[in-house]
Amino acid sequence: MIIVNTRGKIYGQIAAFSGYILSIVGLISMTILGIAVALTGLFIGFTTRGTMIDTDNKLFKVYHKYFGLFSRGGWRPVSEMECIRLVTHPLNGTDHSIKIKKNDVHIIFQGKFAHEHVFIKRCDTMEAARNEAQKLGELVGIPVELGGTRA
Repeated sequence: MIIVNTRGKIYGQIAAFSGYILSIVGLISMTILGIAVALTGLFIGFTTRGTMIDTDNKLFKVYHKYFGLFSRGGWRPVSEMECIRLVTHPLNGTDHSIKIKKNDVHIIFQGKFAHEHVFIKRCDTMEAARNEAQKLGELVGIPVELGGTRA
């Protein structure tokens, strides 16, 4: 079974909206420059990122889906990761153009070092994140570490 978790637009929602506008304006003008502007808008507006997890083969893939059509990313074994971890964010703010609510909990694959982590999913409550993490841990066969805060 393959689990697909889309993280969202690569440049954020505001940039995606701007991309849609650029696409429309570029297509209306129908010049060489307009087509270039439209392609840029389509790229900004429709490019997404996410994580795919193959539970049967115990693999995961961080991918970017360019123009909303072409997926790119390589499969890696889940065994490279130490555990599944729940991470809470103590402050409101933004994380690379993704809004963070005070109660957001992120489920991540955690590697041996702090910088080795892969986003899996965002949940609204700690209870929902615990349930999702436990299910995923059982499916891929790695331990779940509950708790954790990222500053």
